[in-house]
Amino acid sequence: MNMTRLHVVFLVVTTVAMLRPPAATWAAEKEPPPLTAEEVEAAVMSAFPEIQAAQAAVAAAEGELKAARLLPDPFLELGRVRNAARDGSRVESEPTRALEWELPLPWSYRPGKAVAAANVAAVRAELAGTELAVRARVRRLLVELAAAQERVELLAAQRATIKKAADLISLRVEKGESRELERLRVTVEVERIERELALASGEASALAATLARLSGSLPPDFRLAFRLGSSVPEAEAPQLVERALATNPLLARQRADVERALAAVALARGLRSPSLASRAEESSDLENRSRSFSIGLRLPLWNANRGGIAAAKARLRQAQANLEATQRELSALVASATRRLRAALAAARRLQDTALPAAKAAQDIADFSLRQGEIALTDFLDTRRAFLVVALEELEARRQLHLLRTELEALGALPIGVQAALPTTTPQTASGHTPAASPTEVLP
Repeated sequence: MNMTRLHVVFLVVTTVAMLRPPAATWAAEKEPPPLTAEEVEAAVMSAFPEIQAAQAAVAAAEGELKAARLLPDPFLELGRVRNAARDGSRVESEPTRALEWELPLPWSYRPGKAVAAANVAAVRAELAGTELAVRARVRRLLVELAAAQERVELLAAQRATIKKAADLISLRVEKGESRELERLRVTVEVERIERELALASGEASALAATLARLSGSLPPDFRLAFRLGSSVPEAEAPQLVERALATNPLLARQRADVERALAAVALARGLRSPSLASRAEESSDLENRSRSFSIGLRLPLWNANRGGIAAAKARLRQAQANLEATQRELSALVASATRRLRAALAAARRLQDTALPAAKAAQDIADFSLRQGEIALTDFLDTRRAFLVVALEELEARRQLHLLRTELEALGALPIGVQAALPTTTPQTASGHTPAASPTEVLP
């Protein structure tokens, strides 16, 4: 009987062990896959609908340019002529053929091609602008996600430290060395950190899910494998403005609009000029066969296309005014962003050089003093809160730096993915540990 029970227990245990996945597999399923910024950006850019629509527009414009380069097709007319004698003695039916071809003249053919070519340049510039806008949006989300992940790390380290302090205070209360009021205070502090940590984790999860939705292929719980650097490229405002005016896709699109408007004016003027049409015809009757060739000339006596020319000139003035307005607005935006970048960089350096080291030193002293019983709990909690505030402010400063960087990239003032030109200060976590340097520390 005992042997039978042991046999049954052995079978049950063996079955459960076979069906249960290994512990490493469970851990791998629970841990979100780490991805680099380049992988996330490439996943979104590879199949984004707006980019695909812009690419289709380029293909359509190129097809229109091919059509504009072709000569007009001739017009072929086929028929039959029934001829009969007056007395009705003979009735014959003979075929007729006519070929008509309108000859395009240079003053109308060349401007038509120029309009189509300018349209191709415009939609290509629009494609570049769409790609830049999508890339800038993705990079802004990457900055927000990296900052949110680091905020979670800071709060998690703060929670771990406060929980250790809570255990220490609880032990002292049990031994009669501390008051119950101190245990309640540290419990409240733990709950407050838990709430902030839950909100930060939810924000990070939402940002990751947004990027996953935009890509259509990334897992919704992925994690970025980099941290925000503490410096960004720095240049003078005139240099950035000059580069933005030369490379901004919106300006390229509007320059193409001006070229297209100029070609449209030339085309409208060419339409009022005389146009030629040639015609070849062959016919036959009862006694004769005839062939004829003629050239026709359309004379613009009443319709000189004055309305079309005036409309084309007005559109040209509109395109030129839009280009000038965009240039001024772009220069102002780049200059403003450059000044804000310089101010944010100075603030970040000040935090890293003075406030953060001082808050870290005060935290170390407070941690040691609490363990030795030489400091009140309120002073310990105030010191920890002060360090957390300074660490979050330093993180916010780095976040603002990279958001301003993406703003300048979206304006065309900075090339996409340029590395930091200033030395990077390695950030510290709330527990005081310095993370290892990584080649992906600076947002690529």
